[in-house]
Amino acid sequence: MHNDIAILHVNTSIVFNEKTQAVPLPTKPMEDGADVLLTGWGSEYLWGDSPDLLKKVNLKYMEHSRCREAMNDDPDVDVGHMCTFTKAGEGSCHGDSGGPLVSDGYLVGLVNWGMPCAIGFPDMHASPLFYHDWIRTKMSGNSMC
Repeated sequence: MHNDIAILHVNTSIVFNEKTQAVPLPTKPMEDGADVLLTGWGSEYLWGDSPDLLKKVNLKYMEHSRCREAMNDDPDVDVGHMCTFTKAGEGSCHGDSGGPLVSDGYLVGLVNWGMPCAIGFPDMHASPLFYHDWIRTKMSGNSMC
């Protein structure tokens, strides 16, 4: 799997409440430097233990061409990815994969990969906007997942 994105079919209804809510998919591209909130259960440093409490960090969206440049034109930074970065010491780590990035109430990314744990390079995330058509097709019932 290249981008840590999946659609799950559950046999029972999800009960929404103050702790469980749906988050809408984005409808337009983000602007460079937009604020993004990452939440996750990943370690705080390379090979560290998972935290007892859910962690969060505010990051900045990095436009694709700037991200590719910062990653020395790594071919794995493809159009299905979106990037975040603020500074060394902030970002995703082991255990955060698949977790949400939210901006203005929209699910804008799913943690995918990066250099080891916030060492000063952008982190890569699967872009729900890029996969919008695939998601809608799978959810329409006209296709098998």
